[in-house]
Amino acid sequence: LMGGMFLVAQAIFASYGMRSASLRDADALRAVLAGAVLSPLFPVIALTLGIVLRSTAGAVIGIFALIFAPPFLGGLLPAWSAENVIRYLPGAAGDAISVGHLPGAGEGLLPAAVAAVGVVAWLAVFLGAAWAVFERRDA
Repeated sequence: LMGGMFLVAQAIFASYGMRSASLRDADALRAVLAGAVLSPLFPVIALTLGIVLRSTAGAVIGIFALIFAPPFLGGLLPAWSAENVIRYLPGAAGDAISVGHLPGAGEGLLPAAVAAVGVVAWLAVFLGAAWAVFERRDA
């Protein structure tokens, strides 16, 4: 699905005379593959939050607070928090994996290997918490 969307978008860009990319380009291929692999990450985290909180609204607010709020509110926090906390959150780690290799992607992103470990660790923590709560409360 991600590859198909990429190809359609590139065809549209080319039809307007804009620069377009190809999946033969290593940077584009990495971005598309990383996006495809990371796409299910946030829904799974939201599902685990829903299991832990037993609340759809709580899960939606929690996932927004974890994924979308830090990039917007990070500028209000001290520089230390951006360097040592925010870049390890799942959204920033996913960005580091998918687009961190591109020129101009932004400073402060984690190396891809560290980001991948961070994403797996976040997923393990959320899945472990949901499993523990489910086993204790609902089994």
